[in-house]
Amino acid sequence: MTGEEGVQLEALLGKMVWYRRGFLVAAALTLLFYTILIPFYLYSAWVQYVVVKTGATAMTAINGRLIAIVMLWAPPIEDILILLRLLALVFWLSWLWSAARFAWTLEPEKRLHFYPVATLILWFVPVINVIAMPLALNDIARTVMREPQPASDAAPLTMPGKADMLWLSGAIGLLHGASDALFFYLAKVPISDFQDPLKGLNLTHAAAGIGVVTLLMLLAMDAYIRKLTLAQEIRLARRHLSGE
Repeated sequence: MTGEEGVQLEALLGKMVWYRRGFLVAAALTLLFYTILIPFYLYSAWVQYVVVKTGATAMTAINGRLIAIVMLWAPPIEDILILLRLLALVFWLSWLWSAARFAWTLEPEKRLHFYPVATLILWFVPVINVIAMPLALNDIARTVMREPQPASDAAPLTMPGKADMLWLSGAIGLLHGASDALFFYLAKVPISDFQDPLKGLNLTHAAAGIGVVTLLMLLAMDAYIRKLTLAQEIRLARRHLSGE
């Protein structure tokens, strides 16, 4: 590895620090607002269930202040969440692009199976991204976490977090696919279905499901970022110490 490549790696790592900080802020705010919104959705689903089981006359008995709060605050909170999810996605993709370039530069003789730009494109391809994204994420992790051959009398070197990257990559892909499926389902629902108690029950469950899936995916992304960042720092430290 040349000195110029070392400078590029350090510059990429510096950028990724800021991308990660931006992602953490957006993810934390998303967590906060979904913590407020998901109970609202579940309460609305319970109200709709009671209406379906007991008849429309029960609506007036239980349609109190909480339902009024849901109807008042849910739309603006959803608008805020759209912006926060978009912001988190921008920081995530910026970090992922830099992480792919880092791996590409770090191991020039062992190229990634996915170009950095291909990794970003695959994120937006429905169905395919469920399979392709875990492969791309695991490919980046495998390259960065490659363990150098130890001397004959030295103990094997083990990269921290290496065993977790496979299931984290798979979890991100599966949760991303589930999120896409729920969004597409809600996008195709006619407006009139939201006024129907029985159909509205399923739609409310789907809206709450999107919140749960999004939170789990953000947590998996954060864990992936933290473990890969540690591996990147270790690889750079080994390079400075041993000229790797």
